[in-house]
Amino acid sequence: MAKRRSLDLGRAALDLTAATPTVPAARRPQWLPTAALEQLVERSRALVEACEEQVAGWEENVLSTDADELHEHAGQARSAGLNPVSVVDTVVRAALGDLVSWEAALSGLASALRKLSDEAGLVGFHPDAVAAGQGLDERLAWARYQLLSAVAEYHHGSAGPRQRSPRPW
Repeated sequence: MAKRRSLDLGRAALDLTAATPTVPAARRPQWLPTAALEQLVERSRALVEACEEQVAGWEENVLSTDADELHEHAGQARSAGLNPVSVVDTVVRAALGDLVSWEAALSGLASALRKLSDEAGLVGFHPDAVAAGQGLDERLAWARYQLLSAVAEYHHGSAGPRQRSPRPW
């Protein structure tokens, strides 16, 4: 059986797409607006930084919501004479609301970067902004996974410690 070739771009292609192209001043065409590109990069960085600051609180709230915290809220509700199910539900719904807000912030960042690129008359985005957006997206997926794992563990218990067997990866 023939080995199938990977369909990804490959390391060399990724290195080429991730590098910011620079042209020495002596060889720079007159039509290349250096100041406008530098301004675009700075504005892109500012948008990404603002989004990261906005996301930080939601990320902290979602990642701090684990099964132990849910058990703690339920215990406090019982001791206060409240319904533990509704208290835990409120905590989980607040964390889910943070995930929705986080998703909206990422959509807003994408729209702002698209508008910025359109205003500059360029096609595409700066590679650093794309990498930062992908990082925020991955953190969102991880936070969603952590929250869903916490809820499953709270309701159904832990699967116990994982057995650490030697793995080839």
